[in-house]
Amino acid sequence: MFDKCVEVSNEFMSGLAAQRGWEWQTLQEAQSRKLRERALSQTSEDLEEYISAFDAELQAKQERIENLESLLEIARAEKSEGVSDSTDILPSGLSDVIGPQLYEGEFSDRLRLFAKLYVENKLDQIDDRTKLFITRLLQHTETSGRAVSLVAQIKSAGRDGKQMPKLLGSLLTSLNFEKSQDGKHLKFNPPKELFGLKMEVLPSTPSDSQRGGKNRSAEVIKNFGLSELK
Repeated sequence: MFDKCVEVSNEFMSGLAAQRGWEWQTLQEAQSRKLRERALSQTSEDLEEYISAFDAELQAKQERIENLESLLEIARAEKSEGVSDSTDILPSGLSDVIGPQLYEGEFSDRLRLFAKLYVENKLDQIDDRTKLFITRLLQHTETSGRAVSLVAQIKSAGRDGKQMPKLLGSLLTSLNFEKSQDGKHLKFNPPKELFGLKMEVLPSTPSDSQRGGKNRSAEVIKNFGLSELK
């Protein structure tokens, strides 16, 4: 009976809208009112069934809206942050300066190849184009210059033998080295994130020797691999 009411209401409102040229929103409002009036004249079971169906449809639409909003937020975030291609190491502008590529990402591939052959001690197998690419890469890039600043800080911390354990120890601690004491020595272990570095050992007591402080600073600079990064 309820379905019949809906069918009759649809036919009635469609014909009425066609006659008067109502807008779709007005038609929907009028149809909803008509359905409510018909529903109120039915039994409580019919009314509950109508309300349940309406609520379920409304909930489904709400979930779809939330899903679409989530997708929209993801798309906006990706656009604002810029999703980078992990296979392309070099910025496109730098690649353009070096020269034309045989294919997009060629120079990044050659840089990875050079690193791979170096690690495997097979640089004698490198091809001529990769060699010239590395040469041009060095010509069109510069060091950051920040290594010089760190070297100066390490040298300054070791200039005074009496203050060296305190100053150089503080510098290592600022780089997240973990400090511990073993008898007359202070041990500074690098965090796992700073791969390739080893433990640094400093005396726990001051020394009157300036040379001792300078030598220890020089060892730290060498261990950090900073000598050639100027």
